[in-house]
Amino acid sequence: MTYFPKQKFTCDNFTLEVFPFVNQPENVFEDGNAIQYGADFKIVFNRQGKQTNNLRLLQFILPQTAVGWNTANSLNIDKHVADGAPIVDCLYGDPAIQINYGDKYKGEFVCGSGTNSCFP
Repeated sequence: MTYFPKQKFTCDNFTLEVFPFVNQPENVFEDGNAIQYGADFKIVFNRQGKQTNNLRLLQFILPQTAVGWNTANSLNIDKHVADGAPIVDCLYGDPAIQINYGDKYKGEFVCGSGTNSCFP
């Protein structure tokens, strides 16, 4: 996997950190292989003032091809748990699970929630 330099964008209370990448299989002509273009990213929402309720975010994707349990050309909730898992895990992830792929966020938790900050 080839990563390109990190890009960071801020809009109001949201910060988006992006590491674009290209992943090319050894044999691009073998059935089922494809060149993968994408990004590892993290979005964080920060709010100000005294708060009492924890925040949570969820991520929607519109994949061009069916990958895993995602349906191509349809809006999907990007979840990293198997079908049949409790809906809270499907929507928000499990804050005890660590990311186990990629180079940029491996070992970090899939989500975090607090009264003033959260990430999916």
